[in-house]
Amino acid sequence: MTTLDTLKKQYSATRRILWVYPVLLIAAAVLIFINSYAAFAMLGIAVLVQIFVFRRLQKKYQSDVAGAIVENTVCKKLESAKYTPADGGAMSPETVKAAVLLPYRDEKGGCLLKMGIDGSEDGRRVSLCDATLLQRFQLVKNGKSRVHFVSGCLIRVQLKSDTGCDRQIVDKDLMPTPVRLEYYSSRIEEDDASALGESFISYKSPDSAPLPAGFAKQLGLLAAYTPGKIGISLRSNTLTVFLRDRFLARPISFSKAPTQQLIDFDPMPELAYIIRMAKAIDNEK
Repeated sequence: MTTLDTLKKQYSATRRILWVYPVLLIAAAVLIFINSYAAFAMLGIAVLVQIFVFRRLQKKYQSDVAGAIVENTVCKKLESAKYTPADGGAMSPETVKAAVLLPYRDEKGGCLLKMGIDGSEDGRRVSLCDATLLQRFQLVKNGKSRVHFVSGCLIRVQLKSDTGCDRQIVDKDLMPTPVRLEYYSSRIEEDDASALGESFISYKSPDSAPLPAGFAKQLGLLAAYTPGKIGISLRSNTLTVFLRDRFLARPISFSKAPTQQLIDFDPMPELAYIIRMAKAIDNEK
């Protein structure tokens, strides 16, 4: 795990490179009165330093800080946690599709997964990642195709037992209505979905078992806590939760050095609620 001291040294080194850029610009301004060719050469060097040196170091620093945050917070909630920043870890486009929760276009860039975390909690495999899904829809038949991106955090928990369920519970505003209606057109919409909260719509397959006792209570607790829009899939022994506009990644300012308070900030406290939901489904206290 990247330590705070390492991040501070990395920040200082990158800041020193930042100061090279204005020095080169000043040198180019002075040279314009002496040798215009040298001035333009100096200006070119300044631009190259900014693009290929400073921005690369800045991007790496911000990525390392984001990684240190999740390793210091989310990963500590799990056993044998592994962090994979470049992709979704155990989460893949195929696992997103298997949840039957959110549609995405099967094309390049249609399902982008980053900052994967994999571990376990009391014998349950737990995986998280940030996800951005590309969706297309038409407001009217044969109308103009519109593009929509839905982004958030995707959490999957492998339950200890098979629930017999094949159900999805989604916030009405989780995705555009035309996308939702088309995607769930082959599934049954529950008449008693209001028991889960007025903002939710519940879908199921014809042979799905009822929702486990205690699920509605845990959903209510999660909904009351998170500012994100919720989508949940419960299929067999897999619980998948999507929290729109909630992310493992967070903006990292370059205006000041990293602090202990920064890397102690938990970006996903909702994970505790989701684990409690999994325990309720498994009929554990």
